[in-house]
Amino acid sequence: MKKMILAIAAVFAMSNAMAQNANTEKKERKQFSQTEMVERQTERQVKQLGLDDTQKAALLKLNTEYAGKLGGGMQFGPRGGRFERNDSAKMERPTEAQMKEMREKMQAERAKMEESQKAYNAELKKILTDEQYTKYEEQQKQMRQRGGRGQGFGRVHGGGQRGQGFPRGQRQQTTETQSAE
Repeated sequence: MKKMILAIAAVFAMSNAMAQNANTEKKERKQFSQTEMVERQTERQVKQLGLDDTQKAALLKLNTEYAGKLGGGMQFGPRGGRFERNDSAKMERPTEAQMKEMREKMQAERAKMEESQKAYNAELKKILTDEQYTKYEEQQKQMRQRGGRGQGFGRVHGGGQRGQGFPRGQRQQTTETQSAE
């Protein structure tokens, strides 16, 4: 009996140590600056679209100019600081007026982002050849079908997440669903 209790305690201690190690590894993941992200995005586009050095320099300048205007920025809720907290630190449900205000802000942000995206695409079209721009548009279309996730994003921490990485409207047939049909 004592051996069994000791074995259970040892397993519990090892699982705790492993969980703490996993948590510290997550925290230590490198956070890139905006400049580094722009450079990485530019390098990825250069590789995917087959750009020359002149195009690369122009694209880097364009990506730097539009870095803060495209994507991000639309955080509402706890991270965006839009909900009020009460004394017990629990989030309060927003009122109808707050919800309406949040929707209006989101719509305004979305319209602003769409305008920035159109301007970015117009400038990008001047840099790329017709063939390269067509390839870029196809990549953008594929990314929208994946739900906006670019390469390497989405399933970083694996299974069980909503959608499980399949494009919208498509689901891989498992043996269970195939046998049920």
